[in-house]
Amino acid sequence: MIVIESQKQKITAETGQRIRYFRQLRGISQEALALKIGMSPAYLGHLERGLKCPTIDTLHRITDALDVSLSDFFSLHSGGCTACEQETRVQLAIRQIPPHKMEHIVKIIEEMAALYKDETGTV
Repeated sequence: MIVIESQKQKITAETGQRIRYFRQLRGISQEALALKIGMSPAYLGHLERGLKCPTIDTLHRITDALDVSLSDFFSLHSGGCTACEQETRVQLAIRQIPPHKMEHIVKIIEEMAALYKDETGTV
């Protein structure tokens, strides 16, 4: 029974991390998401911290509100989607850049992509 309980805690924690991951990816606050799905922000916080395990119905409402399919939500659990996580980090960083500075960032990324293409022949 200890093994089963340990597995449940791990799944609960990973589920909470995924909820937070997709919520932040979409740039939505806990309060806004909770309001959108009719849940208290405190309970959503408990889910994200892995203190509570959501029902399938609750998880479906959350993923629906975050515009992510259940299969995409769970696919990141198995096998570590490094490229997805890196893309998310880039998107989160870009959201912190003032809009009037974005053209500079675009030019830097384009130049870096060209440099990598020259090195490898592909992007």
